[in-house]
Amino acid sequence: MIALQNLVKRFGGVTALDGCSFEVPAGSITGLIGPNGAGKTTLFNVVSGALRPDRGRIRFDGRDVTGLKPHRLFRLGIVRSFQIPHMLARMTTLENLMLVPGGQAGENLLAVWLNSRRIAREEAAIAGRAGEVLELLALRELAGELAGNLSGGQKKLLELGRAMMSGARLFLLDEPGAGVNPTLMARLTETIRRLNREEGVTFCIIEHDMDLVARLCDPVIVMAEGKVLAQGSMEAIRGNPEVIEAYLGGGEP
Repeated sequence: MIALQNLVKRFGGVTALDGCSFEVPAGSITGLIGPNGAGKTTLFNVVSGALRPDRGRIRFDGRDVTGLKPHRLFRLGIVRSFQIPHMLARMTTLENLMLVPGGQAGENLLAVWLNSRRIAREEAAIAGRAGEVLELLALRELAGELAGNLSGGQKKLLELGRAMMSGARLFLLDEPGAGVNPTLMARLTETIRRLNREEGVTFCIIEHDMDLVARLCDPVIVMAEGKVLAQGSMEAIRGNPEVIEAYLGGGEP
């Protein structure tokens, strides 16, 4: 699905990524773990086009996408979330979802005047799809609520819903479990599993909750100091002495 080859990213005298290489297999839920400062979020920023690597290549389905801007990667099927959810706070939950699909006829000012019926049909179809996503996320009753009024966990669900509206094939999720209560986390986890199982969506997930990673992710990739330290099943990772020393505190994980 996506292959990272010897990525290097420096900020002044700090090397955030230092020859980082790994692959996220198609159809997998891949976990990305490591201590704070390991370079995980910088890696997501590079893969999603927010930053350009100083060196190295990124291939998506065999195509070189190194340095492409986020909007071009979005069109190819790569989307990401953030540790702090980003949404339009003064628009409703439903409106946040309806904005996502690209190339809508209503974006063309001339079409608004000349093809209003087509626009109405398209908006009805998009609203229907957004309603299905809200139903799946159990957010249907909040369709008319301003996104800024949602709880932290509900905002995480909405962000996942926006990724679903994009039709993307690769979701990069940055700490989806942070600040989410157990009930909403169970819903979020089940939605990820369902999208992976039923729609073939590939996930790469940064997460610090090791129990969540163990339940959800395989394989697991461990980063430290901008490099890949280890990768494999969570069982193998837990028993790796280098991982225990660098990340899990030197004690039993």
